[in-house]
Amino acid sequence: VIANGTSSSSVTVTLRDAFGNLISGQTPTFVATDTGATNSYTGCSVSNGAGVSTCSFTSTRAQSKTVSMTAPVAVTGNSVVFQAGAASAATSSITSTTPITADGSSTATVFISLFDAFNNAIAGVVPTFSASGTGNSYGACSSSNGAGTSTCTLASTVAESKVLSIVTPVADTGTSVVFQ
Repeated sequence: VIANGTSSSSVTVTLRDAFGNLISGQTPTFVATDTGATNSYTGCSVSNGAGVSTCSFTSTRAQSKTVSMTAPVAVTGNSVVFQAGAASAATSSITSTTPITADGSSTATVFISLFDAFNNAIAGVVPTFSASGTGNSYGACSSSNGAGTSTCTLASTVAESKVLSIVTPVADTGTSVVFQ
């Protein structure tokens, strides 16, 4: 489930009494683990003749959440995993070490941080970037780690200030790196 506040996880609850008999006509309530009050719950349906009630919730925090029924009995259930959404230009960034010698072999380390609109780190993505100016030589970027960070390299034979931009997975212009 995408942690965007609109994609929902459906929770199905089967209500039984202490003897295993199905209970109809009850409206259960539930909660899920939450970091920073990011979950939003919709009401559960009244249990049908088979004792089944359906509930749902959304979240803006990417994490595994343990679902627990709180009424009519307290029971801890399974987990639901909310994942980061698409990269956002508003929360992603590109930076670099600077200054760097413009000799074609000295490299600037470029850091690309990828986050969705809710500041959830995006892991497992290999971004691409560009730099303004001429004489640039690009090194491959690593896959973003659990903190959403990818590292890349940039070398140049031309002494100048170069503006760095993320090209994929989201377009964003960042800071400059100086080759001297």
